Amino acid sequence: MKEEKSFFKLMQKVPGGLIIVPMLIGVLANTFIPNVLEIGGFTSGMFKTGTACLLGMFLLLNGASIDVKKIGMPLYKGCTLTLMKFVVGIILGLLVAKIGGAAGFCGITSMAMIAGITNSAGGLYLGLAQQYGDETDAGAISILSLNDGPFFTMIAMGTAGMASIPIESFIATLIPLIIGIIWGKSGQNIP
Repeated sequence: MKEEKSFFKLMQKVPGGLIIVPMLIGVLANTFIPNVLEIGGFTSGMFKTGTACLLGMFLLLNGASIDVKKIGMPLYKGCTLTLMKFVVGIILGLLVAKIGGAAGFCGITSMAMIAGITNSAGGLYLGLAQQYGDETDAGAISILSLNDGPFFTMIAMGTAGMASIPIESFIATLIPLIIGIIWGKSGQNIP
């Protein structure tokens, strides 16, 4: 009997494929046929101008999926990973600043180093965690999502003496997550 092959099953064979394959398709579409994504309405909003909205929904839905009774290990994993990325980002950023000054080292400025290390691809992490990890690995995204925006990069740059810390960015990142946790908790109480 012949096994049916679906695009979804093919994507699952690639590590993180549920994130990587659509992202690659989007990159190719935006590179070779960008006018298709600029037709307006929901298409442009989702694929061209809606990054902040999509990240906000990502945080909201992650918050809604958190079971506050089982928050211990995901909280520990998320905090540990976030702290390590933050510390390593600051150390390498300061090292690049010390070696290369404002011009950077080998074309990489300290700001680029800090931004590259303190930020993450939350969707890719979640895809890999769901495919290869357990529920505590996937739950850690609630904390790791805090570094999907500019907040930790700005803190690291502030620590390195390169920028000020925008408290509004931190609050703006937490609000969708907190609303999601509240909504998710209220949905768990429904019989």
